[in-house]
Amino acid sequence: MINVFRIVAFSFLYALSFSSSASELSLASVFTDHMVIQQHQNISVWGKAEPGSNVEVSFADQKNAVKADDAGEWLVQIKVGSGSFDATQLTVTSKKEQITIDDILIGDVWLVSGQSNMRMSLKETDSASLPEFARERTHVRLLDYTLDKYYPSGRTFSIDSLRTLDSENLFNTEGWQISNSRTNATFSAVGLHFMNRLDSELSVPIGIINVSVGGALTENFISSELLGDIHKRLNLKDYNQEKWIDFIPPWCAERAKENLKGWLQHNSQEPLPHHPYEPGFIYEAGIEPLTTLPIKGVVWYQGESNAPLSGKETDYKGPFDIELSAAKLETLIFSWREAWGERDMPFYIVQLPGLNRPWAPYRNMQQNVANETHEVSYIVTYDLGDSKDVHPKNKSQVGERLADMALNRTYGFEQISIGPVIPPVERVGSVVRVFIDKFELRFGSQPEGFELAEDDGVFHPAKAVVENDWLSVSSSEISEPKLIRYAWFDDPKLKANIVDESAWPLPPFKTKIEPMSLTNN
Repeated sequence: MINVFRIVAFSFLYALSFSSSASELSLASVFTDHMVIQQHQNISVWGKAEPGSNVEVSFADQKNAVKADDAGEWLVQIKVGSGSFDATQLTVTSKKEQITIDDILIGDVWLVSGQSNMRMSLKETDSASLPEFARERTHVRLLDYTLDKYYPSGRTFSIDSLRTLDSENLFNTEGWQISNSRTNATFSAVGLHFMNRLDSELSVPIGIINVSVGGALTENFISSELLGDIHKRLNLKDYNQEKWIDFIPPWCAERAKENLKGWLQHNSQEPLPHHPYEPGFIYEAGIEPLTTLPIKGVVWYQGESNAPLSGKETDYKGPFDIELSAAKLETLIFSWREAWGERDMPFYIVQLPGLNRPWAPYRNMQQNVANETHEVSYIVTYDLGDSKDVHPKNKSQVGERLADMALNRTYGFEQISIGPVIPPVERVGSVVRVFIDKFELRFGSQPEGFELAEDDGVFHPAKAVVENDWLSVSSSEISEPKLIRYAWFDDPKLKANIVDESAWPLPPFKTKIEPMSLTNN
């Protein structure tokens, strides 16, 4: 059941495109021409009108009447059937006014979200000139939320702008847009490649909503109350929202201080103002207002800001604590599902690519969360990274792998490959057998990328030889292997070479080994 009181609490803060008075008829900003409505779901339509006035909402063959409350707020629900390429209208009428939303399609709506690699536009990538993104697709619609004035680049925000910053004006949007060369150029490249692959297999209109912010942290996308709960559960220092800048990783804290420099110099005794890196603020301003709009699922590309920028694996402490990061990601997934009222909502994660940073533990955390959470999957991208650039230009394969995962897992296209699984292993003497079903090599003549360790946990490079239906992995430095890991490098691209017949890489893994005992990670 839709919680009307929750909707009223935030929906009109989010009416970015309206400046109407309380007596004027208006709709929330998510309702614009060219929108896509999720098929097979009831949808809430809400807005404002003169207090106590009657409002009628017409959609397809439905008419719903409601009376605005004392604050002028109203909400109705409409039923939505199967996807259709035939455009329809949504009409809202009061005694004196009428609003008509034209060219509405019914189909599947996906939310793409995360930080700069999801924000990265098509025109910034190596696929900017592909012909499929130059043509107009009237059945594909894009809804982009941007920061513009408050984008956390290296500049100082004015004190006046910070005083007026709240959840109502953090994001800007031009509303739903038809996919064409102009709108595609500035939209998320990952989102577009995801859409393009879905569109090649599905016979339904597609809507993509993008809420992504460069440098954003996982905690920016969950409520501050839930972050406080995480700190208590893990027996960490009590989270203090008024001093939020002391609780985020150093790089983000320094960038926030740079943006807030004027405020901190002249208003040091006042509470910190809002900022995109403030825990909970992106959720409040950009995610929560969308939760009354049904969606098919979520694509998530984030984590760079929650993993160490440099150093060694031992740097996973403080704000980079791996247990803390796992709790944040799990909380994000569960809280979003609860907010949308969809406990099985598909959620697809981009595992961080290879880079000259110690990200192996973070990648492992991402896949563990995915493997342990219902209807959550991840895609491997360590082969698609750039060792010297945190923003790799190759976004086509990222989006396509995400779409293949969705086509297989959500849409039931079981014939579409979604990559190898973490293999079972067993120890025979000093040799570890790794059971991998059908594989190819990206480079070289023998499998590469394995390491072994004994009880001391010190890993040594290992040699892999193909034998029968398994790989025999051994190291001259190891007589009694107890641990095996694969692709456990900062940048595994040129060190781990096993792929399946569709060129999906074998996932990175670290596993304990027992003699003659099959185990999974």
